[in-house]
Amino acid sequence: MIVSIHQPNFIPWLGFFHKIFRSDKFILLDDVQFPKKGGNWTNRTAISLNSEKYWITVPVERNYNGTRGINQINILKNKIWQHKILKTIKGQYSKTIYFEETYESLSKILLDDYEKLIDLNLEILNWLFEILEIEKSKIYLSSSLNIKTTSTKRLIDLTKTIKGTTYLCGDGSLEYLENEMFNKESLKLDFLNFKHPIYKQNRNEIFIPNLSIIDCLFNVGKDVTIKLIKP
Repeated sequence: MIVSIHQPNFIPWLGFFHKIFRSDKFILLDDVQFPKKGGNWTNRTAISLNSEKYWITVPVERNYNGTRGINQINILKNKIWQHKILKTIKGQYSKTIYFEETYESLSKILLDDYEKLIDLNLEILNWLFEILEIEKSKIYLSSSLNIKTTSTKRLIDLTKTIKGTTYLCGDGSLEYLENEMFNKESLKLDFLNFKHPIYKQNRNEIFIPNLSIIDCLFNVGKDVTIKLIKP
């Protein structure tokens, strides 16, 4: 039983979904601390704009005392950012082959009213799960599992509480994981080692990797996107 864990990112990249396909169960880590400063994948993602990587960001409230989990973060109360993001996406991708089949449903989601960032991200993720034919029954929220430990111990406890026997590590996990702890808990470790596929990108002579999955959906469509990220 392979389990992987990841924060609920905003319109994530291909590797996020490859990780889900590699897993029997997947935990969205929605109750870990949100960083007060700096960029964060939970409220921003990258697209292609004028043949360069360009960040689109959901503005969130950062003027609070103490710390907050991702699922406690509020979105700023204005719709300017929603229209700005959609205008940027439309300007870049409107001439792609699969623009219409993806943009209409994405725009409806982005233009809806959300108080919290997690509500927006989960709505987008559920939409993408349907497109990619990912079973929602394999998805869990960490906040629903009532695990209070931290760091590596928390990953272990989350994995074991849903009866996982193998923990699938993301490529960025090697720096902080305490591998020996998994051995002591009789859990196996597996490693993602995701190699980003190359596909034809609108207007780009040189391929730009690590963009939001919508770049792939707009350019090559649902069926090819699934083939590119499935193991």
